[in-house]
Amino acid sequence: MASFCGAPAWYAKLVVPQTPTINIDVPGARIEVVPDASRATLDAWDDLRHLLLLGGIFFVVISVLVFWFVSRSMAPMREIQHGLAEMEGGRLGIRLPEFRLPEFRRISIAFNRMTKALGDAIADNRRLALAVRQSSDAIVIHEPDGRISYGNPAAQRMFRYPNGDIVGKPLSSLAAPAQRAEIERHLGTVSRRETIDNVLTRRLTRDGEEIDVAISVTPLIDPDTDAVVGGIVSHRDIAAQFR
Repeated sequence: MASFCGAPAWYAKLVVPQTPTINIDVPGARIEVVPDASRATLDAWDDLRHLLLLGGIFFVVISVLVFWFVSRSMAPMREIQHGLAEMEGGRLGIRLPEFRLPEFRRISIAFNRMTKALGDAIADNRRLALAVRQSSDAIVIHEPDGRISYGNPAAQRMFRYPNGDIVGKPLSSLAAPAQRAEIERHLGTVSRRETIDNVLTRRLTRDGEEIDVAISVTPLIDPDTDAVVGGIVSHRDIAAQFR
């Protein structure tokens, strides 16, 4: 419902001042003055409508500009998400471009450094794993308590434990009875971070045959915690040399 020739009633009630009627007595008559703010109210309502319309247009324009700017600024996030998905899939050759915004540029530089470092580390580990697997020496890795956690193919052939059956065995199971105390000394040497180089001794295969070997022992140290996490024992068959 509207009043004052177009101004809404709620607006008129809000802005129209409550001015009382003025009565003026004159000889033989009375003059009654009734204030009427309808024209001023209508003019104010028209001005307010124009202002609200202008404000609405301004708000819409600003919102569109902000949305466009934010969308344009956040566009690199799609490339970053794609790069992370590629890295999760193991494709560490992915590289992010150098973005314009400093914040995204720093992310790009850090991401590229990380993927390069991971790629280099994986390549180094792969070469090391290949070297261990293809080594002619029997290489055994054991835990600090002497339990074997890895044996390369040469170790499986030398000690006749096929299909990785050597894993989980105590290191002492590879020693002849006369050399069991020698295994304990080797474990102590590893715990003291010392090495043993080319010591001639005898070892025992799964079927009980004793073989002459030259062993080298090196402690396995975690580079992050600097703790001894096991030992690496290399066995070289020297039976042919003895013969």
